[in-house]
This record gives sequence, structure tokens and C-alpha cells, in this order.
Amino acid sequence: MVRRAAAGGGPRWAAVHLRIERDWWVISGFCTARRFPHRRCYPPSEVASLTAASRLRRNVSGVVLIYAADNVARSGPEVRPEQFGARVLSLPSAPESMAYTLRTAAEFFTAAAAPGGFYGNSFSTFSAGVALHRKFARGSAAAAPRAAYAYDCQPALVRGMRSSELFRTVSAARCAAAAGGVAAARSTDAARGKGVRSGLSQGR
Repeated sequence: MVRRAAAGGGPRWAAVHLRIERDWWVISGFCTARRFPHRRCYPPSEVASLTAASRLRRNVSGVVLIYAADNVARSGPEVRPEQFGARVLSLPSAPESMAYTLRTAAEFFTAAAAPGGFYGNSFSTFSAGVALHRKFARGSAAAAPRAAYAYDCQPALVRGMRSSELFRTVSAARCAAAAGGVAAARSTDAARGKGVRSGLSQGR
């Protein structure tokens, strides 16, 4: 898979993990607005836009999209490879006879080897695992610094979590704005809660 990625994506290909499979996008409820304090669902078109500047700065020659195309719900987001640039490829679908664990492992080590960078969702255990592997691979003389970037804002918003040690954020300004939005929402929710409690108290 790594050889295929290099052949199709060029010498500085980057891996982009799209967490859009059915279990994440539909079953989990992660995409329900305001259910969680930090956003977890990003459609491919937005991921392409959010990572574009970083990929340009890193002189990325091509993009390999990492996702299970056979496990995306019909109601899920559309994947349009051309939004990521001129040289984009997806990993070949694994044969049905291949165990899920082996398929995931092959995709994992392909993403970990991307010379142009890895872009993932820091809430995903797959993305976090790749970032962790890349971080410690830096100690090898044969491995160039392998950066991992999060297109979500968790590393910037949640201090002290491992995600902030593994990922860089692709847009500090956007995440700062998101932090302000989260703070404002919490303040509003707290005020509403206080008002409700006050009303209940008066009702007694």
C-alpha cells in the first residue's frame, strides 16, 4: 500500500483520515448538534478546505484518503477526491476474505508512513494511534520528522489531554474562535440553568 501511495501521490504524499463510516456518522450520535462540547464530525469537503493551507505549506505532492468506502452509509457525506487536489487516491478495497483487523493494520501503517504529513480527527482512536506512532518514529535516524495534524479543534481546546501532545491544529485562529464559541455556549447554558433553578426555588 505504501508503494502504491508513493506511485500515485508523489514523493511527499500525505495521508488524510476521513472518519465518516456508518458507526461514527450515523450510529454513534456524534454528529448530533450540541450533544458534545466539541465537534467530532467533519464532511470530506470541509476537511479538504481546512487542511489545504497546511498541505500547501508542507509542499504535499498528493493525498491518500483513508476511509472504509464500503462502510459509509448512503445518508453519509459525499467524498469528492478532486477537492483535495490533482493527485488523490484512495487505498484499494480489501478483499472480503481479509479480516477487519488486518485491513485496519495495513491502513494504519500506510498512514503512519506518509512523508508529507498525516491529517486526522483527534477524537478517533485510529487517528490518535497513527499520530502516536509517528511521534515516536521521530527517534529513528531513518525517519524524518513525521508531523500529525488534527482538523478538529480538540488539541487546542482541551488542555492537558494526550491529543494536544500528539497533534498540531491546522488552524489556530479557527480553533481560537471555536474556543470562544464553546465558552459562550457554556455561559449561556449556565445562565439558563441558573434561571431554571431560580424559578423552581420561587415556585416552592
